[in-house]
Amino acid sequence: MSIRVVAAGFAVVALAGMVFVLAPRRPILVTPAVPPGTAAGPAVGDQVRRFEADRENLDRTLWKDERAAQAHEESFIRLWDQLRATADRLPLLQRFGIGEVTLGLLGEPEALGNGVIRTRCAGAGTHLDQRAWSSWLAALAADGLELVQCEFHHSKYTPAIYASRGATSQMAAVFHCENRRTSQRLIISGSLGIEWSAKLDADNLYAAEAIDATNLTILSRHGAPAFTEVPALSQLTGTDMSFLLVYDLDADGRSDLVYPSANLAMMNSGDCRFVPRTLSPRLRNRVSTALIADLTGDGLPDLLCCEGDDRKSVWSLVVYPGGAKGVFEQDGRRIDVPDLAFNAPTLTVGDIDGDGDLDLFQANNKVQYTQGQMPTPYFDANDGFPSHLLLNDGTGGFVDATDACGLGAKRHRRTYTASFIDLDDDADLDLVVVSDFSGVDLYRNDGKGLFDDVTADAVDERSLFGMAHCFGDFDRDGALDLYVTGMSSTTARRLHGLGLGRKELPRHDEMRPKMSYGNRMYAHTAPMRFRQPEWKDQVARTGWSWGCAAVDFDNDGDTDIYVANGNSSSRSARDYCSTYWCHDVYSGSSRPDPTLDLGFARAMRAKAEGGVSWNGFEHNVLFMNERAAGFVNVSFLMGVALEDDCRMAVADDLDGDGRMDLVVKSLEPVTTTSDLRRSRFRILRNRMPANGHWIGFRFRDEPGRRSPIGATVTVRTSGGIFIAPVVTGDAFYSQRALAAHIGLGANDRVESATIRWPNEATTTVIVAPAIDSWITVTR
Repeated sequence: MSIRVVAAGFAVVALAGMVFVLAPRRPILVTPAVPPGTAAGPAVGDQVRRFEADRENLDRTLWKDERAAQAHEESFIRLWDQLRATADRLPLLQRFGIGEVTLGLLGEPEALGNGVIRTRCAGAGTHLDQRAWSSWLAALAADGLELVQCEFHHSKYTPAIYASRGATSQMAAVFHCENRRTSQRLIISGSLGIEWSAKLDADNLYAAEAIDATNLTILSRHGAPAFTEVPALSQLTGTDMSFLLVYDLDADGRSDLVYPSANLAMMNSGDCRFVPRTLSPRLRNRVSTALIADLTGDGLPDLLCCEGDDRKSVWSLVVYPGGAKGVFEQDGRRIDVPDLAFNAPTLTVGDIDGDGDLDLFQANNKVQYTQGQMPTPYFDANDGFPSHLLLNDGTGGFVDATDACGLGAKRHRRTYTASFIDLDDDADLDLVVVSDFSGVDLYRNDGKGLFDDVTADAVDERSLFGMAHCFGDFDRDGALDLYVTGMSSTTARRLHGLGLGRKELPRHDEMRPKMSYGNRMYAHTAPMRFRQPEWKDQVARTGWSWGCAAVDFDNDGDTDIYVANGNSSSRSARDYCSTYWCHDVYSGSSRPDPTLDLGFARAMRAKAEGGVSWNGFEHNVLFMNERAAGFVNVSFLMGVALEDDCRMAVADDLDGDGRMDLVVKSLEPVTTTSDLRRSRFRILRNRMPANGHWIGFRFRDEPGRRSPIGATVTVRTSGGIFIAPVVTGDAFYSQRALAAHIGLGANDRVESATIRWPNEATTTVIVAPAIDSWITVTR
């Protein structure tokens, strides 16, 4: 059976589950409204019952079309749940009522990089009724084709106009298929048109009467996936594994994996093998976030921890001075920072004032729902815990200069990531801040450590649920672009298409499409000027996205993007997202509210007990950069489409072969009836056949030398210019290694490599450096 027939029909398998939507973006960690074992007062209880009754009334009136949309998709949700629960999927698909399916007529195949073939549908082809559908699936299975994963999102719903006709829908569908006999993988994606029955069936469900599968695209590839997972290491799973630092502690040229919250260092012994050792005998308190950098000015890496004393309920920033081979044996020094919050994911360093030492920016994320407070407004919140800009005195002592340096006005953002980086090509370090319930803020440094908020002029649209960011020359024009992950919500798009919203809060509804757009790509057009390119939609909608990595995984000279996705997968694909966009986003204020605290807690408890997900079962995305052909999601073809809820993603050449590997944090449930989850760090080793040349630079802290953080590497070849930064703070709850990896493609010679150091007029130029090797650089 030809791939065209296989692809065309399995495209319809998309119907195997058109489900619900993507969602907003906060972790669902809700504190009880009252201490366990105590009852809420009668007044609060009455208010909560009114709160719930008001929501039920709005569902029956204002949101009735949205509730109808959820009712119509229920048959697909059930199918999706059943498909995940069994390996024998064929009978489920054969029995699923499809009415009549119209398959697409496939166009001419298009050859992309790395053996990927893209084929688009070009009009209507074969029509299948239920019996033909069942036979067709059986033939596909007999040829060896299996459905491995699927993901479906209800992007548009149109209520029925006449009682005799059913409603219609558009479903964004993605499914992953494999033929092990032929070593072929397929990704089928696109929009399915659904015509629903007008009445409920015997199972009290709306069935599809007709499905239009003519708007699909098929990607295929033969051969082994590019990435293989390293056998799980027991040390890399646990409830205390919150943060990852990738750093060459023992200066042997290999990146080690450091987990401060577990007081663990996994020392890289080569070939993706790791040996565990204690990070520091002085770590005795809980650690939420951390960073490794030379903060004391002695040329040795120090360990900075945000740690808490459970006995005193106090959180502090503590610097542990480094010793030889990355051992932290000295007692820590506490930094005096008032109002330090536990959930402080942002730690980034850079020499902002040119005095030779690393200064520190620390920011916090205040989680919504806690104590009944909500980000206000949800599209421009500046009501969280305060951030701090701390100036270094050269010895690891810090002074708060947030207001004095111009960062006071927006210091209460609910921030996840931030980086010091030169954005205007004047050699000093500017500041990028990415915040949830807000978006991107950019600050220009005057060279002396004074910052000016230039966001309004620097970007054309700043709004998104900001999670993380990365820098890369994605359009190959020789300048660094900025990519920021956010949340793309089909629920929000569906509500917008229905024209639904709270008319008394017009600004909420006006900002809904902007905030739920997804990830934003900002192309560099001039110093400190970034604009969204025409191709921005190609990398926007990946789901509920968290960490990201700019990585040339195939060494072809183009910067690709890997994105970690998924929020909270439970027993069912039923999604809490609609409740958020219909109710939660309009509720509360920045102030604690005991009624909402209890109301939200009850809603989340019901969510957990009912097995309801929130943006569940989303797959990680690998965007392969094809230049003129655009960015193409090849994650399943390359073996990195993890279905677990993932958070962080860090790229590094862990085995030293020049092919960038991935370390991904996923979350696993501890029990089936609670939201408590353990972390698992998965190492995905890049085994891509040699596809191009490369060059890498590893930077090292050395006694008597300034830190390399903030440097920019520019590589010149006869085929063009390549550029990469050395930054911290960009990766979600993690730190990248002090390294720059550059894929060269067919270029077999580098003319020169220039390292521009921050705050210096001079540069280091390496003439004709060796390619296909790592080069150690000191400042």
